[in-house]
Amino acid sequence: MSLVGTVGVASTYSEVRLEEAPELGYDPLGTPSRGEICVRGKTLFSEYYKNPELTKEVMVDGWFHTGILGR
Repeated sequence: MSLVGTVGVASTYSEVRLEEAPELGYDPLGTPSRGEICVRGKTLFSEYYKNPELTKEVMVDGWFHTGILGR
């Protein structure tokens, strides 16, 4: 299924969730549900090459925080 403004569907081996972005007023439990797109899965990268600081910033409990807002 494809909708205007979408980028596709998650792969079989990935999980995607929306996480709250309170500084922007985005709530994944609100209507409409909106928040930061977070991804985890077996095929996701494990770290940034030679950049452990950035890895620590974007990887939280195994979830990659993309910095992209979605609904």
